[in-house]
Order: sequence, then C-alpha cells, then structure tokens
Amino acid sequence: MLRGVDIYFRAQPCMADDTADWIHDEEWGESEERDWVSYCLRPDRGEDGSRRAVFLIGDSHTGALGPGLMTALEGAASVVWISAGFGCGYLSTQFIEVVIGNNDDGVYIGPCKIYNEEIDAQLRQHLKPCDMVVIHHRAWQSQGGMKMQGSPEVHASQVNRLRSLQHLVTSRGAKLVLIGDVGTIPGRGSRCALSSAAEAACEISWSEVVEQNQREHAVYTELAKTPDTYYFKMDHLLCADGMCDAFIPGTRTFAYSDDNHVSTEGAIYLWPFLCAFFEESGLLGVGP
Repeated sequence: MLRGVDIYFRAQPCMADDTADWIHDEEWGESEERDWVSYCLRPDRGEDGSRRAVFLIGDSHTGALGPGLMTALEGAASVVWISAGFGCGYLSTQFIEVVIGNNDDGVYIGPCKIYNEEIDAQLRQHLKPCDMVVIHHRAWQSQGGMKMQGSPEVHASQVNRLRSLQHLVTSRGAKLVLIGDVGTIPGRGSRCALSSAAEAACEISWSEVVEQNQREHAVYTELAKTPDTYYFKMDHLLCADGMCDAFIPGTRTFAYSDDNHVSTEGAIYLWPFLCAFFEESGLLGVGP
C-alpha cells in the first residue's frame, strides 16, 4: 500500500546533503560521522532476530528515488537506507580523490571516505543470508560533476569497488541489486513548463540518454551475470517515442525536480516498475 511519501524520511533521517552538520560542524568529528552511518544502517530484525534486511545505499539520487523504492519494498523486510549529497555514493577511494576531490576545493574528500568506510563496516557486521543490498547512484553517468573524466584508472577502481561488494554480499548468501539511473535533461524541472520554447529546450533524445548511461549499462550488465546479482535499468521509463523530457510520459506531471533528480511524483511513478522487477526477480519472497 502506498503511504505518505515522506514517512520513511521522518522515521529515518539519513540523507546528508552539502549543508549537513556532519560535514561542516566543527563539533562533529570522525567518530560522530561513523556513528551516524552506523545508526542509519542498523536493521530491525524483530524480536527473534530473523527478519531479513534491505540495505539501500547511494548518493542524493537514492534520496530522490527513496519513496518509490521503499514503497516497492514495504513489508518485505526491514529497510534501512543512507544517502549523501555532494556526489558521494558507493565509491572507490580513487574516484573520491579524483572526482569528488575536484569539487569545492576537496572539502568533501574526508567525509566521503568515512561514509564509504563505515558503510563497508556496517555491511560486514550486519549482512546475513537472504538480505539484499541495493545500490543506486549517479557515479557512472557521463554528465556533470560525476563524469569519470575519461580516466581508465578511475573507471577500473570503481568496477573493482563493486566487485568487492559483490563478493561480500554473495559470500554471505545475500543479494546485490544495482538500480540504474535516469537520464540528465537539458533543463531544470518546473522551469521547463515556462513556455513552449522552454519545454522544447528541456527535451533530449533517447539515443543521447543511452550514451549518457552507457558505462552504467556495460558495467552493471556484466556484474549481473554473476548469480545473486540483479540490474534494473530505469532510464527508458522516463522516455517515450524516442524523446525524453521533464514530464512523466503521457502526463504534464514533472518527473524531475531539477535536471537529474527524480521528483517525488517521478519516484512514485517508478514504484510499480520497481515492485514488478523485485517480484519477477524473486527478491520479495525470499527468507523469513
């Protein structure tokens, strides 16, 4: 059943954006940052400790898609989640140093490294058979600050990061789910409705979206060849007739809150597709 879209975020405030205290407050040190990640990724396994868990991990795109993802997973497990702004998803050290470090004079390098280190520590501590780890972030897209700057070394380090996660997850008898990203449009959400010219300027062809996400598709498709690893490709769901724009297909409802994050309405539109994917992959009926 679809609940209020913000209920999950009130219950578990685990989105750190670029104004979060744990980045800028001098009273927050490394231990406070690690405690915050630990709090966010501690599942409620019920009185007998047997309830399965879903760990939803990523960057600000996870926070945006969260209402749809959490609605799709509701009742299937104890869902815990964490996401960070400033481009910090589930990233390799080299990606953090080269790409994240290229923004805002490197102020986010330390917080992003701690974020990733503590995620790994919590997964090693809490992951059990039949659990699910869901990764969703923008790190693969050839757009904006998250582009890999053409570096084969950074690309390889990120692939290895996910292979290491895959090994951890599958060795515990759990499942790894890789959620693909949507395309990046030329305009910013509601501004695309200011005029017919603005609307046209926000359009992008499906072939351009394919090009944006080609690294994601190649890497995730290869990873999903391993048993217990799944890839949900999502970008085509916000396109129709060879074009993609700011609106949910067939409507005048905004799918985007800016040029690359889905809106709350966009996330809820994607909910049935996510739910169908989890069901068809046999991911909702495994375990206690």
